[in-house]
Amino acid sequence: MARRTHRLREPDVARKGVPGAGRPEPLESLVPVGACGVWNTPGQAHWEGSSSTGAGAPFRLGDGGMGGFAGQRVCGGEHGQFRGFDSATSDLLLTLGKGGDSMRALVTGGAGFIGGYVVERFARRGIEPVVLDLVWPEGLEATPLYYPGDVRDPEAVAAAMEGCSVVVHLAGILGTDLTMDSPVETVENNLIGTLRVLEEARRQRVRVVLINVGNDWDNPYTITKQAAVRFGLMYGREFGLPVTVVRAMNGYGPRQKADETKKLVPTLICAALRGEPLPVYGDGEQEVDLVYVEDVAEVLVRAALVPEPFRGQLDAATGQTIRVNEVAQRIRELVNPGVPVAYLPMRRGEPPRSRTVGDPEAVARHLGYVPQTPLDEGLRRTVEWYRVRSRAAAQVAV
Repeated sequence: MARRTHRLREPDVARKGVPGAGRPEPLESLVPVGACGVWNTPGQAHWEGSSSTGAGAPFRLGDGGMGGFAGQRVCGGEHGQFRGFDSATSDLLLTLGKGGDSMRALVTGGAGFIGGYVVERFARRGIEPVVLDLVWPEGLEATPLYYPGDVRDPEAVAAAMEGCSVVVHLAGILGTDLTMDSPVETVENNLIGTLRVLEEARRQRVRVVLINVGNDWDNPYTITKQAAVRFGLMYGREFGLPVTVVRAMNGYGPRQKADETKKLVPTLICAALRGEPLPVYGDGEQEVDLVYVEDVAEVLVRAALVPEPFRGQLDAATGQTIRVNEVAQRIRELVNPGVPVAYLPMRRGEPPRSRTVGDPEAVARHLGYVPQTPLDEGLRRTVEWYRVRSRAAAQVAV
């Protein structure tokens, strides 16, 4: 079936929450969020990836077929065959080699925080990234083939997945406190959306990489993500679908949004840049395993490209924890030592005391990778990214 493609002249933003999403939002509708120069569209929900209904035609820069490529292979088993990579090609890709022009990998939610880094890493390895999301993936080194659409829409998922050898599924609603007010919508996106991806991957015989949360809290976000992962592992067990789950700890780094989801690192950095008290929920003694976003993305991409898919769950983690109070102190030292810390009541859906930590040993053993970015260096890079954009936003405001 022929599909229209569009040659982009400027970044477009597909509308969120509008049936038949795919028409661009005018660039002048973008507004800065706070003083950190983080951009968002007015009134939009906050997503890991896509959530609307209807599929738009893909936006593409350049031409290319949907067919196979040198180095592609089929992985056999009692449940049939799945597209994959031979060992030589996989080794080449893992070491930033070049693949064929038609090699494709789908990233749902590729316009999101982690998704953008995954897109860039596929592109560096010579793989054409395909993005299914509601917003154009802006500010990336790579220019992916972009399908405006929703993971709940089976037609959108099918169109975006066609010709791909792997799908890294990152799309969905995020946030703990926010999802307490929208449990049904969270189920529809995080659980039903994942099932749409799994069903289509099973039909097209494409290997799958899912992302899981690091914590085990009782809120709609965590519950739906863990349920989706259990379905993924079931598809692997019952239908032979190659499914790898990456359990990502507390990812942080440049390009993470400072929004109502109140992720730890951007929230603290942006408050410090504004000269405001740093908001800490509870007593700040919660322990977190902070993993730099580029390390998380590398684990996801390696999980997608290893010759024999790891069937189970791996941790994108450092294996070390730090208390929230100490994170706040390090950010104060990097940004503004004079700002105080403001202790606030715990948010709904989060326990007052928690310890989130992963085990990096399985990733080292099966994927040959360990996190490369020390916490102090990662925080320094992240602070600098927000600092630059905060200055730019201040200049625009003037």
